[in-house]
Amino acid sequence: MLHEIHLENFEGHKNTVIKDLSPGFNLFFGDSNAGKTSITRGVRLLSQNEFNPESVRIGQDNCKVFMRTDKGSVGVTRGKSNTWDIENSDGKQTFEKIGVNSLKEAEDVLVWAK
Repeated sequence: MLHEIHLENFEGHKNTVIKDLSPGFNLFFGDSNAGKTSITRGVRLLSQNEFNPESVRIGQDNCKVFMRTDKGSVGVTRGKSNTWDIENSDGKQTFEKIGVNSLKEAEDVLVWAK
């Protein structure tokens, strides 16, 4: 189950933490240009390594996206750096300069419904 999403300097999100998500269906709603789609793009960054350099908030060097699930956590810092922090049953690992492919260790943490 997904427990938390944290976006820092990611697109329009200066520091957004979403907690207490429900195990099944969660609905994000709000005005246009409020940041709903940015949440989806943050999840895609973590799960598929899709990143647009314009996602870094104006005036910042890096953005950070973090998710915590039942299987652990994945945190990514992108911009001038490209660092992935994974915590799972094997412990904590840091990866740098991943390239364009998704990271298997991140996928393992983020796939909570098989």
